Amino acid sequence: MLNDIQKGKDSVSFVLVFKLSRFGRNAADVLNSLQLMQDFGVNLICVEDGIDSSKDSGKLMISVLSAVAEIERENIRTQTMAGREQKAKEGKWNGGFAPYGYRLDNGQLLIAEDEAERYWIYSAGMMSSMAE
Repeated sequence: MLNDIQKGKDSVSFVLVFKLSRFGRNAADVLNSLQLMQDFGVNLICVEDGIDSSKDSGKLMISVLSAVAEIERENIRTQTMAGREQKAKEGKWNGGFAPYGYRLDNGQLLIAEDEAERYWIYSAGMMSSMAE
């Protein structure tokens, strides 16, 4: 998108996003991208947040909201990682499908005997062919 703006493709005059948080990952990215866009006469409009970067108040709101969004993302990441660490300490599975040979039972990873048997037969066959 920024390359198209720099090349003057399609005579873009504004970029429309639903929420500012969807425009960039952190405040620096948002502000750098916005500055580049405005250098080429392109403004940013955020529908949900009611922000228009062509207005002075819009630029201020973008600066503040992008910093707040960055802090929120960091807090979510920290809490998610803490939750995963806690589950691991409790010996619980941390998500996703159980690997082949296992099954999930109430958050615990248990051996699925029917699949595990097939795996061990396959594994033994691989080991014997490697020894030859």
